[in-house]
Amino acid sequence: MILAGGVLSGSLGLIAAPAAAAGDDPVQTVGLGGRPTGAVISPDGRLAYISNPGANSIDIVDLTTAQLIQSIEVGAGLQSPALNTSGTRLFATTQSDSTLLIIDTATRAIAGRVKVGTQPTMPVISRDGTQLFVANGGSDNVSIIDLISGTLTATVEVGDRPLAPVQGTGSQYSPLDDLLFVTNADASTVSTIDLSTNKIIAEDAVGRVPTRPAVSPFLGVINNEMVISNNGDGNVTILDQARGGSTSSARVGASPGIPVSSIDGTEVFVPNGASASLTVLDIETSPASIKATVPVGKGPTMPLLSPNGRILFVPNTGGTSVTAIDTNSHTVRGSYNVDRGPVSLALSPDAKTLVVPNSGSGTVSVIDLTSQALPFAPPDVTVAPKSKKAKVSWEQSNEIGVTGYIATAIPGGAICTTSGSACTVKGLIGGKKYSFSVQAVNAYGSGAATLSSKIKVRR
Repeated sequence: MILAGGVLSGSLGLIAAPAAAAGDDPVQTVGLGGRPTGAVISPDGRLAYISNPGANSIDIVDLTTAQLIQSIEVGAGLQSPALNTSGTRLFATTQSDSTLLIIDTATRAIAGRVKVGTQPTMPVISRDGTQLFVANGGSDNVSIIDLISGTLTATVEVGDRPLAPVQGTGSQYSPLDDLLFVTNADASTVSTIDLSTNKIIAEDAVGRVPTRPAVSPFLGVINNEMVISNNGDGNVTILDQARGGSTSSARVGASPGIPVSSIDGTEVFVPNGASASLTVLDIETSPASIKATVPVGKGPTMPLLSPNGRILFVPNTGGTSVTAIDTNSHTVRGSYNVDRGPVSLALSPDAKTLVVPNSGSGTVSVIDLTSQALPFAPPDVTVAPKSKKAKVSWEQSNEIGVTGYIATAIPGGAICTTSGSACTVKGLIGGKKYSFSVQAVNAYGSGAATLSSKIKVRR
């Protein structure tokens, strides 16, 4: 359903209705202390398990009351956790003792320990739930654990400083879930492990400071693609999962982070950590091409896609906000104010609650996505180009609680703010074409953006 102003209706309330009255803050803050860095949510959506390496604990937050209810003490160097499908077992690695912890969620006690390699990264559960994979950044290998018996079954040597693995997908006609892809950050390579033999069958070169891969979804339109951001090069490498070897590359923004595939596999979303933007890549084309550049907050990191693929949530780790993007229109649908250093988002199974560990403030933000708290997009945006700047104007909102507006240049991310109906974006490149997004701001964040047509700035 489409509401006035082109705003989408649905269970994700940030894009569903006008701003709420004061007191209806959709963001609740839970103080934990330490440095929370990761989260998973129970299948019933009631509990969040937060990795807190600053406090050497797994903190359990009740999402119905937004309260910390228990902390489980673990070792130092705790990594982001994983939860099995039934929600009965929580898995976490600790780097101080090179151990995988198995936690019983009913008793909230450690039920088992498995020795892995040194400096283990976050655990990854196989798609069928029978195995668990841990890349060990210090010992340059991957530990494979059988979850039925809770024992280590194999150790596979890979390249220098492996990152958390990603399981292959392929298609329903040609599944590739017997492949495990491991990015070796210090070797600028990707190792492909055949899980039927636990042997490396391919080693592909990528760019400098590569990230974890994004793989096409199992039921996607485009299959067998694997995309890796090269943080040190400002580009991405696209590989064929089945055959290996680079099939394409594309320039994106500065310091690109971990990419995420669209639900149909035709697009890849790449956060650009140093340019406060998100690049939307069309990987149906050859070579891949940029479909859109979306302004977000400072220092964006790994996005999280909603289950229906319609909304992409981007934590702005260098700042204090989470931006929500409509994946159909590639426009900002709202930005929530949280605490410093939001990372590693988690979304409840019903897509009604977003959990945000704030690594810079020792808190967790619990966002009610059904709360109708963010403002509508401002109407009638016009742009008057000038020399290396542009005056952006719009019709002011009559919504209660709107305190101001923010206009953002695309590309580049230059902004201006005002409480009025116009402001001038400066620092633009003469002779270059820009579009401008305008958002209304209230106490809870900024609302949906209206995008202007492209104009060329004067020299």
